[in-house]
Amino acid sequence: MRVRITVFAFFLLTLIAPATAHAGRHEVMTYDISWLGMTVGNMTVQEEQRDDGATHRSVRVRSRPWVATLYRVDTTIRCAIEPTDDGIRHTVTKSIAEGDFTQNDTLLLWPATGVCIWSNAVDKTHITSSVPPNTQDVVSFFFALRDTLQRHPTPTPERYQLVMDGAAHALDITLGETKKIKTPFGRVDAVAVNALSKSPTLFSRNKPKNIWVAKTRPAVLAVDVSITLGTVHITLQSWTIDGIAVKL
Repeated sequence: MRVRITVFAFFLLTLIAPATAHAGRHEVMTYDISWLGMTVGNMTVQEEQRDDGATHRSVRVRSRPWVATLYRVDTTIRCAIEPTDDGIRHTVTKSIAEGDFTQNDTLLLWPATGVCIWSNAVDKTHITSSVPPNTQDVVSFFFALRDTLQRHPTPTPERYQLVMDGAAHALDITLGETKKIKTPFGRVDAVAVNALSKSPTLFSRNKPKNIWVAKTRPAVLAVDVSITLGTVHITLQSWTIDGIAVKL
């Protein structure tokens, strides 16, 4: 069962930028990944605001030990956001190990200008390209979902551009109904978020659906992902800021 990290970045999918940045702030969110009623893995999302002004984010997906004996998944994407003489730069490093598939690449992205440099260590390729200004990397997109809810409390479609492997992919986000859903935090008012890919390759095999974002204190609570062998469920299990549990 191959569930690529691009799906999880959606919470990523993912996934949740704080309204204000505080130096030294460290946020950690953990998710349970289940399939056919069994826990098959977990996802950890982190953001650290450092004293030097840089922001470091990461998304890591790992299979449970018993699953790894059949199909091992250990995928990590990191994003460092730092000021440079040419403007804010996102340095995204991706390490994928899923079954017999591996990938290690680095993306340098200047969102304000759309300059993009992508290199793949496995294939030994190096590409410099241009993407639309304000295009987001997949890690930052995960954090942007909460910001979408804060800016647009009404169901107004918003288009995002995601850069992967040196190319931009369009994605439309629309907010839907609000209802109470059952979570490990109790019953929480949540807003349905619909994601529609406008790219022939983005989410072509694994399609996110039933994305729920908490309304009062926005966080991605749950996501269902359709795969070839059914549906994978991702559920928020814990959320801490500077080691203190966040209450929804």
